[in-house]
Amino acid sequence: MNQSRLSPQHQLIRSVVLLMCLSTLLITCLRVIGHGFFPIDDALRHVAKVLSGKSWADILIIRPEITMDSHPGWHIILSAFQTLTKCDKTVLLNFSVMFLFLVFTVPPVFYFRRGEAWIASISLSAVFFFGSIYRLFYGRPYIISMALILLFCFLWDKIRDKNKPWNELIALSAMTALATWIHGAWYLLALPLVALALARHWRVFGLMSGAMFLGVLCGAMLTGSPLVFLHQMIFHALEAFGKNDFARQLVGEFQPFAGEALVFFVIGGFLLWRKAHTSSGSPGNGTSCCYRRGQWSRVHFGGQVFGP
Repeated sequence: MNQSRLSPQHQLIRSVVLLMCLSTLLITCLRVIGHGFFPIDDALRHVAKVLSGKSWADILIIRPEITMDSHPGWHIILSAFQTLTKCDKTVLLNFSVMFLFLVFTVPPVFYFRRGEAWIASISLSAVFFFGSIYRLFYGRPYIISMALILLFCFLWDKIRDKNKPWNELIALSAMTALATWIHGAWYLLALPLVALALARHWRVFGLMSGAMFLGVLCGAMLTGSPLVFLHQMIFHALEAFGKNDFARQLVGEFQPFAGEALVFFVIGGFLLWRKAHTSSGSPGNGTSCCYRRGQWSRVHFGGQVFGP
């Protein structure tokens, strides 16, 4: 519904709900930090680098081929915050956690027609898939790339439905540049594009590929040594996966994962609920769903992220 067509009372209710959603996210993060939570891995080295002013060779044991910072944008952000506030290491670490958590969780509140649905989905994930939600509190720059994937999923259908989606493509390109500059793992951004190609959305695939390619180039140029940076990140990935190590010798994110069995029960529950509560429609009436009460439809399964 158009916000301008809402009555003053409904506009007030929408504003209050929006404020409650934003307050929930902020208070949740503050409560986690208030219990003394500290990330235990890479967030500590990022803070150490900023406060010490040393090079990586003076902080970590690294390969001689790694000649430049892999996360230059993130360290510039942390350095700017530390210079502005004169904070100590604890506050800087807490800023890392809070800033990245809010970067990922706040924008969808404004994107969805009902922001409370996003809060509900996060709460549901915290109950059934706690590990995924826990990663939002790691204070590591990969969360910027996670936010980019969210934006990708939000924009693809708008790009599909518009003849000239320049605003969406500019936003996608700018966010890709930031993710490349801050996180660095630009090669992982090919995965959602491959999903688009597999779904045979060729026009959207071409437009979004071009926008993200331009964004990667811009992000690499922000590092000051674009060719060295791009090559180093690919080298890092190949070396990380190019050894015949035992599974127990790998870092946690590289080890085998059995998956989340509860996901089948959650999806099954949603399908049963939609079967009982969705209204009738037809594929050709311009609606995004074509369900009939009490009947199954292939759109339940085929119309998810990159569906028809």
